[in-house]
Amino acid sequence: MARVVRKSTGLADIPQETLSILTGSKNDESGPILIPRAQMLLKIIDFVIGVKDSIHSENKCIPQSQLSNNLLILRGMGGLGKTTLAAMAVYSTDIRSNFDQIFWLNLGNHLAPRSGRNNLSYDMYLHCLRQMCYQLEISTEKFRDKVVLQPGDTKSAIAAKTIHAMEKSKLSMAKIIEGLKVLVVLDDVWSHDDIDLFNFGEHMSSPLSLLVTARIFDKQSCARSQSIDIELLEKEEARQLFFLEAGLDTSAESDNLQALDWLISTCGYLPIAIRTVARLLRTCQRVEPNNGLADLMTIMTDSVQTPNLAPMIDILDKSFAFVTDVTMQFAMKLYFSALTRVFLREDCLKAWVPANIVNLLWNSLLESDDMKVLRDASVKYNIKRTSDISELMCIMGLLDESYVSFPGQANKQRQFRVHHDLMWEYGKWF
Repeated sequence: MARVVRKSTGLADIPQETLSILTGSKNDESGPILIPRAQMLLKIIDFVIGVKDSIHSENKCIPQSQLSNNLLILRGMGGLGKTTLAAMAVYSTDIRSNFDQIFWLNLGNHLAPRSGRNNLSYDMYLHCLRQMCYQLEISTEKFRDKVVLQPGDTKSAIAAKTIHAMEKSKLSMAKIIEGLKVLVVLDDVWSHDDIDLFNFGEHMSSPLSLLVTARIFDKQSCARSQSIDIELLEKEEARQLFFLEAGLDTSAESDNLQALDWLISTCGYLPIAIRTVARLLRTCQRVEPNNGLADLMTIMTDSVQTPNLAPMIDILDKSFAFVTDVTMQFAMKLYFSALTRVFLREDCLKAWVPANIVNLLWNSLLESDDMKVLRDASVKYNIKRTSDISELMCIMGLLDESYVSFPGQANKQRQFRVHHDLMWEYGKWF
């Protein structure tokens, strides 16, 4: 099989998907709008290109140079800017000068709603490989084979044939890109098992790196991987993003910082929410040029459920798509909504709640006669204990967990809290 020849330009081409992400959010006169997270961006770039000691684990620093087939996972709830950070990294000259080829694949786009699965099927995988061929500008014929099944094949036989076909396709792609220094960006991964399908490096002698964005928190990390938990914006970062998206002059708005701080606080310092509100202001100013931050604050105070915030709700709602069973997905939304309503504290939105108290809530819900359908769905989804509901919410990125010691108690007490302030609003909205 013919290999792809290295390009002589010295810089890898920027995937079209990357340009679409960065130019999809800009005012009329600026270039791409970049979330102001310079230090985090440098950390991502350093790891991907192989700078030693660029990522620190919880207990020690693991030199990136000791890791073969480098894998970095950007984790966090929807709307935190994981995809934008990955696009910014790919856009950088440092990344492009260190790779011959950069692939961008949005796995989330391949997972159909109500499909009953959150990992890639064989056909989905072939579609991704064909996308890589399009980016390489080569024929896709190698990745159009069907799995040959025989009448009477058992489920295990079908699964074995499918796995064999996927491994064969993976090896074929590895042969195509052999000799190239490759970066594969996997955006919106819903199953960590899918990552291995794109780890072509195990069949290659040339270097390969993987940059992944995911909103799920797998407690059993992939081998030879590192992860960065993407947090909320700092106040100055949030201000800068708002000014950029709204097309405002920072110096001209210095007298309105109190109103601005109220707005970004209401947005929970979440990038997607700040962008939504900033665009609302920009739209208002096009209709009424004299409208300012104070007017926007009044609009938001008077109308919490404004349709302009619908995209933010949609992103938060997608967090539940990790649960593929429709009934169980509804159950998780209901459980989470109940948690937000029962444990909401206006003086402390991210208050910790003891695990045993949370379990009491789950028990009281499940014992209700009206919840039989949801109880049955939970059993089918392998929810054997009420505590499994909290475990699943942690994996989905809805809840944080920690352990705290108390005087006179030998064991630490487990506790949970809602991962982000805006999830309280989602719970109330649902």
